[in-house]
Amino acid sequence: MNNLIRRSWSSMGSSIGSKQTMNALLNSMDSLELFQSSNVIGIRGNEGLMGGLIRGFHVSNPLQIKSSPTGKGTTKYRKHFKGTMKGIAHQGNHVSFGSYALQALDHSWITAKQIEAGRRVMTRYTRGGGKLWVRIYADKPVTQKPAEVRMGRGKGNPAFRVAVVQPCRVIYEIGGVSENVAREAIKIAASKMPIKTRFLIGDKRPDV
Repeated sequence: MNNLIRRSWSSMGSSIGSKQTMNALLNSMDSLELFQSSNVIGIRGNEGLMGGLIRGFHVSNPLQIKSSPTGKGTTKYRKHFKGTMKGIAHQGNHVSFGSYALQALDHSWITAKQIEAGRRVMTRYTRGGGKLWVRIYADKPVTQKPAEVRMGRGKGNPAFRVAVVQPCRVIYEIGGVSENVAREAIKIAASKMPIKTRFLIGDKRPDV
């Protein structure tokens, strides 16, 4: 981790700060944690924030922070408004990567556990064959207050994450398998969804 940050610090040039000072800070800390907020990068160690903040620097791989498909990751705000689910999906409403897809027909919140359950049953049915794409992402935190708590005293704590799904939104895509295998796998995954769905066939089909 230290060598990775040193290489990135060296590539940024001497206009940001002294490389000797940066190396001294890295050598003085036992453990490092790289964090990012908007266009701000910082290095956090055992003794708190070290070395200040570097502003106006674009983060590129391998230092870019990524989130998992289940929705666990860094966000700007921990709590979101409830929001609305009006209209239909104008983006992500067609087969883009695979040959067959599962398309939503209703408005709903789909939790990260439901997304993962559908992905697992499709992977298990195809026995690792073909390729699977998850087209939705649980990036909306939902808060809940404990039981038997009076009204007021602020918003509850985040309990789980959901993906806001509108009609025509593609949830899963699969390719590299026959149509019969894809239909059965998507049928099992559809049983894990809280909404009505349909089987969608793309323009390009695999030769299997």
